[in-house]
This record gives sequence, C-alpha cells and structure tokens, in this order.
Amino acid sequence: MSETSTGKHRIKAAVPAGSTVTHKTGTMRGTTNDVALITLPNGEHIALAIFTKASRRNVTAEAEEDIRAVVRAARRNPTPGDPV
Repeated sequence: MSETSTGKHRIKAAVPAGSTVTHKTGTMRGTTNDVALITLPNGEHIALAIFTKASRRNVTAEAEEDIRAVVRAARRNPTPGDPV
C-alpha cells in the first residue's frame, strides 16, 4: 500500500512534504474514499479513514477536496494532551 499510485489528489495531496503515506483508495459512483497511515517528517503518526457518500452524480473532484480538508483539519487539531 505504500506504493499505491491512485489517490494523488486525496490524503497524499494534503500531507507535509517528506511525509510517508501508506493508503488504499476506493471509488464507485457517488463514493470517494481513502484510508491511510501517515508518518509525518517529525516521526509522528496519523491514521485516517475517510469515506464520502451520498452524491447522485460523479463528483470525485469535490469529494477529493473534502478529503484534503479533513487531513488539514487533523493536522491542525491534535488530541488534547498531545505535544504540538
């Protein structure tokens, strides 16, 4: 999964340069998904599972932007007590 070539506009697009992303994407009509284990350049880890659904049309680009927004939010909002 570390060599997955799909999903370059999903989780991989929103992590800092130098991060390692091991992930699996999924796409079907109305769904766009990405599940990943991320190792940040500072050695910290993030696990994310992002599933989008409910579209009546193929709006992969919009769903991929939603996925990137979740990744950015996860990086800005550490769990209370975690070192920043």
